Amino acid sequence: MEEGKKGYLKMTSYEILQHEFVDMRVIQLSVNNQNVICIPIEMLAVHTFFRSIFKPNHPEKLVHDVILNIISEFDSKVMEVLIYDMEGELYHAKMLLRDADGREHYIELESSDALAVALKAPCNVYVSEEVFRQYAESRVRWYDAYAPDIIERLSEMSPESFETYNEYDLKLFLRKAIEVDEFEIAAFIQKALNKKI
Repeated sequence: MEEGKKGYLKMTSYEILQHEFVDMRVIQLSVNNQNVICIPIEMLAVHTFFRSIFKPNHPEKLVHDVILNIISEFDSKVMEVLIYDMEGELYHAKMLLRDADGREHYIELESSDALAVALKAPCNVYVSEEVFRQYAESRVRWYDAYAPDIIERLSEMSPESFETYNEYDLKLFLRKAIEVDEFEIAAFIQKALNKKI
């Protein structure tokens, strides 16, 4: 798939984060730090990410190493990973393989596994524009549902900690703070947002 292919955005960076309000890890994917999406990931995928970065030559093989070994044994190569759809918190992913004869095959994978394989391969990751749209809508619904808890959590945060959030989440935080007349919190959020713009 070529960069800029219609309907998809090529991810340019990723980061493993602790979800801000739920006890789980997410991978934050972004396009030039603007379009951001956070996908929940399994702990095994977290281990693969960290091992790939900090201990790339570790002798113990994880499931994602085994997946790549099997692909290699069949004279194939991982070309790209697509995050093409979402249903609630479930993200649908597929991996494009190319065999020695140049034939291409798509394989469905759980999204966190697909992303872990993409890091190990390595290969490009693309997210559909429709998934970004659905993600943005789901974040607004989520923030609306948990507004009281969010404002309480925000009031306990230091002003500097707001700078660790992406621009999209800061805008949602700002909206919530203004809606409930928490103008001091809103000022801290706006200051952090100004540094992102």
